[in-house]
Amino acid sequence: MSDHSYPVEVQSDFLEKITRAKPVHAVAEFIWNSLDADAAAIDVTVEYNPLGGMSQIIVRDNGTGIDFDAAPDLFKKLGGSWKRAGATTKKFGRFLHGQDGRGRFKVFGLGDLAEWDVTYAKDQNLSTFKVHMRASNLKEVVISDEGPALAKTGTGVTLTISNLHQDYVSLTSDAGLQEFTEIFALYLADYKDVSITIESRRIDPASVIASQGSLTLSDLVDEAGKAYPVRLEIIEWRSATNRASLQR
Repeated sequence: MSDHSYPVEVQSDFLEKITRAKPVHAVAEFIWNSLDADAAAIDVTVEYNPLGGMSQIIVRDNGTGIDFDAAPDLFKKLGGSWKRAGATTKKFGRFLHGQDGRGRFKVFGLGDLAEWDVTYAKDQNLSTFKVHMRASNLKEVVISDEGPALAKTGTGVTLTISNLHQDYVSLTSDAGLQEFTEIFALYLADYKDVSITIESRRIDPASVIASQGSLTLSDLVDEAGKAYPVRLEIIEWRSATNRASLQR
């Protein structure tokens, strides 16, 4: 008797489920994607319509961008990411956050349309292309042809989320900035050359971290006898927070 193999299909209800996130946490996922692409500057801005309502959320970074040839697999796959535990970013060797490709779907918890405007280095030149996705068809990704970028343009990605479901005032509030600061404080304390701004307000880890220290613990040893160093980093926060110590 022979075996039969079948492809595993990702159903729309599963994709819709992973779009759900609180506004600050959704935008934080996009910022993590920028950091994982070695961005040194990430800028989150909000555009408003003539009536004063929010019309777009824009996340700009100066990271390495996305290679055109890699874009189809990157956007159409869930799981199988190159961002494995213990891996580091390709350019600066920072620690990675994302792993399974779910973060990009969080855009549809905020709006109906998403566009990634990508510029990356190719053969000593800069090349650019766009990626489009719609909430009405989460299983389809549209990627434009690539072309030469403007000479003065640097590498990076601009994510624009349009047709917002509502006004997300938490993104621009003092409480929202505090939450962003708590999320990224440890990362920014480790990588002091990185800046993240939310509506022209730069996140300052010193505003939430009172003190920071670390302890070196015993190595973890796997079944093959390979040892992995362990460091316990302890953060004293200036006020009550949901953030916890990070071990890596």
